[in-house]
Amino acid sequence: MTKRKLVALGGSTLMVSLPSRFVQSYGLKKGDEVTVTEQQHSIVISTDKDYQANNIQLDVSGIKNILGRIVGALYKAGYDDIELRFKSTEELALIQKELQRTCLGFEVMEQGKNHIVIKNVSKLDDDEFKNILRRAFLFLLDFSRDTLDALKTGDKDYLERVALRDIQINKYMDFCRRTLNKRGAAIMKMVAPMYYILEQIERIGDIYKYICTENAKNPIKIDSHLQDLFEDVNEIVYNFYQLFYKFNLKSLDELATKKTALQSKLNSLKNKDHNELVFRLNQIVNNIYDMNGALMMLNL
Repeated sequence: MTKRKLVALGGSTLMVSLPSRFVQSYGLKKGDEVTVTEQQHSIVISTDKDYQANNIQLDVSGIKNILGRIVGALYKAGYDDIELRFKSTEELALIQKELQRTCLGFEVMEQGKNHIVIKNVSKLDDDEFKNILRRAFLFLLDFSRDTLDALKTGDKDYLERVALRDIQINKYMDFCRRTLNKRGAAIMKMVAPMYYILEQIERIGDIYKYICTENAKNPIKIDSHLQDLFEDVNEIVYNFYQLFYKFNLKSLDELATKKTALQSKLNSLKNKDHNELVFRLNQIVNNIYDMNGALMMLNL
């Protein structure tokens, strides 16, 4: 952060220079337009121009446990041109696995004996962020319903297939986080609350995945009462989706009432065979409710 002095231009106009790094990063020149947004004590200056290619070279030789996370972090951080140096076939396989798992719009442009060059070949679009985010929400809603359906059948193969849906949600969330890191101020007034919501959506998808994988390994029978409670949990997920796109304080307050009543019912269940599932359902409810602060920050 730097401080800059205001310069008087004419009778009542004040002017401030733009940081050279910002100008160079977006290739701005005389005559270009920027968007100026007032936010309480701040002014945000943004541009519709694409961020100039952000490059990095990194030696990941000998790294295995977190190699996939490194690739994912570089993608979400907003890099467009990545060169990774490695030593083993195993390291290369881990890099390629992460590229396939996530990294929408990334392609391998060059691969040598000990290096790989990955580039972004897609254009970040503000509308695409909105489309992908809504698609992720809808995918999560389908995931929630199908998890309960698979649980009712007790079909191991069905449970394992449903669990794989989490991969797509992670891919959507990684794309959205990348877009926020590159163009956040141009998309919305407050980036941090939105980033938190994206993290929570991914966590909730993970929990539905865990329900599927855990019950595929150790199947349990759930009675009609627990099925009803599971449906109530899914309804709270749907209620948050509705609130996100049509915010209303009264509805948010009603969600808090539902949350308290539902968790009271879940915690009153006595069957020890259901403890793990009840724990997971409570996690979903808590993760949904924990987003209320971020949601208010985006809408109030």
